[in-house]
Amino acid sequence: MRLIKFFLFSIFISDIIVSVESEKATKKGKTSKKTKESPVEEFLPFALDFLEDINTRLCLREDLSAVCERVAGLVARGTPFIDAIAPYYYINFRAMTLAYPLVPPAGLDILFIQVIRVHRVLGYGNNLRLQGNTEDTVNRAYWSHWNVLKLEDENFLPPGDGIETYCRYISNEYEMLKAFAVDNFEVDFSSTSPVFGATPMYNACMSTNEFMSYVIRSDWEHHRREMIGSLMSSKKTKSIVVYTIWHWESLFTSSIPDTSELVIQQLFNSFTAFIPIP
Repeated sequence: MRLIKFFLFSIFISDIIVSVESEKATKKGKTSKKTKESPVEEFLPFALDFLEDINTRLCLREDLSAVCERVAGLVARGTPFIDAIAPYYYINFRAMTLAYPLVPPAGLDILFIQVIRVHRVLGYGNNLRLQGNTEDTVNRAYWSHWNVLKLEDENFLPPGDGIETYCRYISNEYEMLKAFAVDNFEVDFSSTSPVFGATPMYNACMSTNEFMSYVIRSDWEHHRREMIGSLMSSKKTKSIVVYTIWHWESLFTSSIPDTSELVIQQLFNSFTAFIPIP
């Protein structure tokens, strides 16, 4: 029954898709046949270079030396992931090694939102991959979502008067995902996540920090899509579910004092889910 409800939730079509399709249609009308058939730049190398550039800029600032060191430590700790997980998952991991030290209120909101733009784009693209689309289609989708998210990030608006209903809705979605995981997979979340039995998504979404509220809502949108997409590829569903839950549990756990190491363990749990079982 919960699985059926998940499919029902997928009926909601985001404004992002409408925007992407409109932009695609416009380009088709203005582009020559030769241009339409020309290859599109590979997004994954671009994304990795983009993250490396941000990392370099961070490390050039003396006042951010502690952040730079923390990022380097996370990257080194994740070295085994290089050969163990798919490149698009590893680049996502690299985005998280930058995002976690930059989580507000670090005072680096612009860099933070740029870093998690890579994270969100990769999730949207993986949604298409999980549904059986070609890598060329996925690559083109990466760029479409990159452009839309860049526009959204640079123009995000304060929450509307329906924010309470919105936050309660996505909180219910996250609780449904957790229940789905408990019912279908033998993974112990509760013993290592102090917030697993709570409902922290609502409070995070309702944050009085308008920027953080936007981050929560925008990040959930791509995770929801990726999760729904994984249902079309049954052998990948578990890894996506486990990754998604540990990702969010680590974020929620970070609000508890003296949990920094636990948060990092949960971050690594999320990507360990992508290591193929022999």
